[in-house]
Amino acid sequence: QNVTDSELNAVRARLEQAASVETAFDADAYMQVCKTRPLAQHCKAASWVIQQLFGGRIVYTKMPTGVAHYWNVLPCGREVDVTAPQYEGVYEGNGRDPVVPFTHITLSGKSVNPRFRKLYKRYQEKAAH
Repeated sequence: QNVTDSELNAVRARLEQAASVETAFDADAYMQVCKTRPLAQHCKAASWVIQQLFGGRIVYTKMPTGVAHYWNVLPCGREVDVTAPQYEGVYEGNGRDPVVPFTHITLSGKSVNPRFRKLYKRYQEKAAH
């Protein structure tokens, strides 16, 4: 299934509303930028939510800062990075398209991080309203 830009924009907007210090990878770093970059510190959790909604794979690479960054490859082959706007400068993205090529594909594990489930639950609550 092809996912339109307007669908991705709507999903990203709900994820931005659902994101919180409780769902962030690094709560302190999130609190420093959450007003202007609401999906900062949420790349892996947001990628998991996107995977639940649309299927596909979660991919990642190491950013020049040494931090891993995660995004999705949808079943149709389109790469989607809803959290790219968390970065500044040359790596700042538009919230749809990846800003760097992926180097790894994650393997699906049996257990899911509770942060991911919490973000998904909050996303579903926002989508219901």
